[in-house]
Amino acid sequence: MKILQIGKSNWAQCIPVPDHFDWTYMPSSAPGTPLVKQEPEGKREKYAVVIFDTVEDIGHLPYFERFCSPYRVLVNQNMSGVPDSFTAKMLPRYINMENPQQIIDLCEREYHEVTYGDKLGMSSLLAVGSSKTWCKEATYHGADSLHIRIESTDKARQIATWTQTIPYESSRPLEIWPQFVSDPSVEVLFDIHITQIGSDDVISYQHRYTQENLNSPIIIDQERSGYISCSWFAQGSGVIEIGSVHYRVSRFEAGQFIPGGRRIVDSHREELFTYFHPGNMLPPLNIYFSGYRPTEGFEGFYMMENLGHPFLLVSDPRLEGGRFYLGSSELEGLLVKTIKDAVTYLNFHNSDVIFSGLSMGTFGALCYGSMFNPYGIIVGKPIIDLEYVARRARLERPGEFRTAFDIVEFWNPHTPLQSQDSARKHLERMLSKWKEDSCFKETQILVSYMLQDDYDDTACLRLLDSQANKKTTIISRGFQGRHNDDNSSIVTWFINQYQRLISEVRAASTFTSRESVEADLQVTGGGIP
Repeated sequence: MKILQIGKSNWAQCIPVPDHFDWTYMPSSAPGTPLVKQEPEGKREKYAVVIFDTVEDIGHLPYFERFCSPYRVLVNQNMSGVPDSFTAKMLPRYINMENPQQIIDLCEREYHEVTYGDKLGMSSLLAVGSSKTWCKEATYHGADSLHIRIESTDKARQIATWTQTIPYESSRPLEIWPQFVSDPSVEVLFDIHITQIGSDDVISYQHRYTQENLNSPIIIDQERSGYISCSWFAQGSGVIEIGSVHYRVSRFEAGQFIPGGRRIVDSHREELFTYFHPGNMLPPLNIYFSGYRPTEGFEGFYMMENLGHPFLLVSDPRLEGGRFYLGSSELEGLLVKTIKDAVTYLNFHNSDVIFSGLSMGTFGALCYGSMFNPYGIIVGKPIIDLEYVARRARLERPGEFRTAFDIVEFWNPHTPLQSQDSARKHLERMLSKWKEDSCFKETQILVSYMLQDDYDDTACLRLLDSQANKKTTIISRGFQGRHNDDNSSIVTWFINQYQRLISEVRAASTFTSRESVEADLQVTGGGIP
């Protein structure tokens, strides 16, 4: 891990530094000399963390930007006069640096390179109380949740447990977020114990969490490695809906998955994740919705970073690989607010924004893009009609992408797919909105699709039909193959269209620099999204 320290003295000469740290020191009185010698012009790497202990001349700060990445800059809280332009781009963390060893430990714990996240799903969840008299019903709702109804338990009883464990390394603390919803008349308890590695019966840690304890993610930071087992207990009368248990390597205050990653969560404990990168602070703002991914985390970071402009990543960790960014009005509203905050922070207009996504991400890009009238929307392998995707599974995609059924269940969780067409009604409402004159008014929509798509082969035609008799610009390109074929051609086309739209936005932009509206941001409360 590459660390750059700027200060009066080299910390690495007086305190131990981990062997895997590639430590570089630069005297605050002579910026640039060591770095120029070590790294040829044009090949300078970004540092995982840049530590500003002291800078004798604050005017030197712009020089360091070439080595810094947003959210990975630590600044001595005693430093003053840091330019607003540097703060806006680097989003530094101000911290007490009286104890350098604590800063090195902080880098090790919060700025490491591990980004892993996963979940315990329904396939390994066992309802253990279903044969008891107090457990009246236990029903699995696909891969979404297990519904359990209990009556009049006089004490907390185990109702479900996971047969799969979570591997835990003591050097990498974990953040755990269990999904559940329960009636007010039911008290739910979440039990965790760690079996020490190398043993079948030595419990190194055990704790039972109440509902109040579960209002924020659980942090597991224990000295001994092992395997984490999770169970649910409950007492009272009513229904409990148990979902997945999400876990990821913790970064504590630095963010989720990567430094700067942020978590959106609603009152039903459903999550989305976003990451905002200020880039060069110039239009456009590029918003990318991750595709379907079983492992949790962000997608497309380097692709979007290489474009050079501000970008916002959005990720959906629910179900097996995402719920197509659908959720409660509360959750969707929080995501809309995050996008608005990013636009405000940069002092952009909606016409300075490009929405984008591939496969599952196309649904998010089109749905949320329709709320903003952006400059452009770029999508590859679009999916629009989710109910149609589910119905095609038997003949077109046997045994593949069963999550489509769970997504349809989002609208109609208690009746068979054939009995009520709620997903169809949602599609009709969405297409009706797209047909309005005010929707996609001056937006370019760029679509690449598979000619033999086995998911939604009607998506491009539906999109074209929704914009009939309107001035919307739609450019489409078809490629031979099914949905998961020829991904390289789709991505190449996707990037080429991004580069074209960016050049158009830059040419047409009437952008005013952020520094000139800093006072306005303070008045309106525009913050980091």
